[in-house]
Amino acid sequence: MAQNQNQGYQPIDESKVNWDKIEEKFGISKEVLEKTGAKDNMLNFGKSGLLDVTMLIYGQKVKAAARLQLTRLQDGSYSVLPHFVRKEQKLENAEYMGYTFTKEDAKALKETGNLGKVVPLFNMKEGTTEQCFVSLDKQTNELVHYPLSKLHLRESVGNVKFTLEEMALLKQGGMIKDKLYENDKGQKFMVDFQVNADRKNVAFVPGSSRQEVTQEQEQKAKLNWTNEDGSIKNLTKWKGIPLTEEQQKDYREGKSVKLDNYPLKDGMTATMYLMFYPDKGQPFASKNDPMQGKVVAPANESETQVAVNHQGKTNEATKKVDEPLQKGQVAPKNEKQQNEQKPEGEKKEQKEEKKQKRGPKL
Repeated sequence: MAQNQNQGYQPIDESKVNWDKIEEKFGISKEVLEKTGAKDNMLNFGKSGLLDVTMLIYGQKVKAAARLQLTRLQDGSYSVLPHFVRKEQKLENAEYMGYTFTKEDAKALKETGNLGKVVPLFNMKEGTTEQCFVSLDKQTNELVHYPLSKLHLRESVGNVKFTLEEMALLKQGGMIKDKLYENDKGQKFMVDFQVNADRKNVAFVPGSSRQEVTQEQEQKAKLNWTNEDGSIKNLTKWKGIPLTEEQQKDYREGKSVKLDNYPLKDGMTATMYLMFYPDKGQPFASKNDPMQGKVVAPANESETQVAVNHQGKTNEATKKVDEPLQKGQVAPKNEKQQNEQKPEGEKKEQKEEKKQKRGPKL
């Protein structure tokens, strides 16, 4: 679902796909794949929807329904791997790559399409065991898996942004229930999210309620962050950062709260501002102070410190300061550093003035 969000991601080079050979072998043209949207999914390492394919078996043309996926050959080109519709299989006590499904596992796979946890699977080809997500492709009744080590979890889906606690639960295979999702048309739905092995990322849970929500349901969803009387619920921490009593009070009053050492994706930290947004019904953190309407950190305070101290960049106000910048420092902090910023000619003039004031050495 979000593999193309990963840094450095590149889709499959279309020139390496022999579309004519695929049409000859499976009876489905490139034009049909384009029209159904299957081609884009396949070039982005996904599968098509169910398609009718025609194959020649023992001299006879055989039609079947299958989902198509591109697979890389030894010469670097790509062919098609078909995933045919299978009979509904008995999952309870069934073994899959060294793991035996329990009664609860079978129920979860049938109801949600996902196992709901990561389990150790044995890769016979590699001779290794790895923690994986397992899902059931409900279109083909095929079991699929995806290694936890390869997961690059999305932080948000549309308007739904996951907290650190929710992301940790998703990485364990858990489900995030009853999230208020709004599509591009402004329609709002109550949906559940879970990592899906077939989609290789977080996705809507198949079968979860997607009916357009009423105002009453929307209000209920917002109660996760508000009290029944509409007041803002107390928040003791955000992204693992504890809030002081004063910050908690400001947050409850709808004010912005300054958070130092806010964790960024690259392992660095910055200054961010947390505030409850009544129109969204939940809190968000941003680089801008919503109460002031001006850009602050990390583009100002922390980013300057990180850029100068760790990334070898310069800041006009501190470019000649030899010492590492302190937290939040964006300008010279004392007279010594102020003098370091001055042009060489001005520095020489200052030295001459000091000599004249001191007078000649005796």
